[in-house]
Amino acid sequence: DSVICIEQQNELSSIAHHNMNALGITNVKCYNNNSLDALKNIPKSTIIYVDPARRNKQGSRTYAIEDCAPNVLDLKNQ
Repeated sequence: DSVICIEQQNELSSIAHHNMNALGITNVKCYNNNSLDALKNIPKSTIIYVDPARRNKQGSRTYAIEDCAPNVLDLKNQ
């Protein structure tokens, strides 16, 4: 089995990549990209776990799923 990790923030993507290497995890590929673009370029998957950003542009916490970035409800059929 393999895992694809997509992280939009460069620093967090680098940290995830470093941690996978440090832990000897070899079946995870980390990509620094936004999920909307990445979903167009990755193979079809059995399971997709989405953890969207839950802060608005002002830095305040958001709770409604449609207020997250990206809105995962818009992605569910892709």
